[in-house]
Amino acid sequence: MSGNHSNFVYTGTESEWGNIPNSQEDASAYFDDGLYEHEWEMLVTDGTLRIGVRKETTVDRDWTCFDNFRLLYCGADPNEPQTLAQSITIDQNSLSFTEAGQTAQLTATVKPDNTTDKSVTWESADQNVATVNANGLVTAVGNGTTEITATTQDGTNLTARCVVTVDIPTVIPETDYTTYVGTAAADWGTNAMVGWAAPAVTTRDGRQTALAERYQESADVTGIVLEQTVTGLPSGVYKAVLYANANYTPDRGFDSDISDGQLDVVYIFANDSQQYIPVHIGTEIAVHGEYEIVADVPDGTLRLGMMCEKTGTNWHSIQIKSLDRIGEVGTGIETIGNRQLITDNVVYDLQGRRINNNAKKGLYIINGKKVVVK
Repeated sequence: MSGNHSNFVYTGTESEWGNIPNSQEDASAYFDDGLYEHEWEMLVTDGTLRIGVRKETTVDRDWTCFDNFRLLYCGADPNEPQTLAQSITIDQNSLSFTEAGQTAQLTATVKPDNTTDKSVTWESADQNVATVNANGLVTAVGNGTTEITATTQDGTNLTARCVVTVDIPTVIPETDYTTYVGTAAADWGTNAMVGWAAPAVTTRDGRQTALAERYQESADVTGIVLEQTVTGLPSGVYKAVLYANANYTPDRGFDSDISDGQLDVVYIFANDSQQYIPVHIGTEIAVHGEYEIVADVPDGTLRLGMMCEKTGTNWHSIQIKSLDRIGEVGTGIETIGNRQLITDNVVYDLQGRRINNNAKKGLYIINGKKVVVK
């Protein structure tokens, strides 16, 4: 208050005691009649308001009741000059969410700095997409786009908006199709043979098998050296895990100019996806690498194999470990920002290599869709 205090004063005399309840029953009746309800308006200038009961006089057998009050803010002092808001801004123009329940804090700034009333209200245009509380905390609800609006409350009704996009990906569980892939040497082509120098491997479905190999007495090999066509698959995006190796065996009467570990000579493929593998030099077949490669299968047919793009190798081997359907075939290419990759999604490049949340600009496969990272 501003140095003064507002009073409600009872001015009855002792002869008017009949107007003062002196029993619980009378007090209840007075209460029901509203005689205990009093209302004042007062000015607070220093942030402090003292509320209480003070007796100026004493009446024999009197008593006091003070309870159940409500305090309302009625506005600024109408006698004081007001500085109205001239602008309002929100610290973020847009928000993106990929999970229901994710939150982000918005902050509204009202200018000028000496605006008398800087309070704002927050509102979501579509609460099925995102909600916002009285303090500007936004919570994602469901897929879609909405606007969060902050509005000044000093009568100027100035607004600022933030666009909120919620895109919760559909999770498609991986489905095992390893049994669709053959493991016999003949499944990898008529020129393939059962691996005699390579270790045996075990497919995910428990088949013990040797790698399929192809050995040639020349390092001038180019083109497809091993290939298998898998049919009858449901349309979708598939991830194949393959064992593979490409080797040059020296001292066999033919030369090669490759370097051990070179990465631009031989690649494995799954339909249109390719992944280069390191080549090796030695008279014994090298330890086989394990590679993941992802491919679209729109028509139920998946071609798996190995391609020699350059000469230099003569001993090649391949075998399946597992095959999984991991998503739907994308109907188009989506464009996103790099920050959106920081999720639980599995990200691959077009060669089927898994990316660990450090994707640069380019084209990737995320949840079975081709995505451009800007």
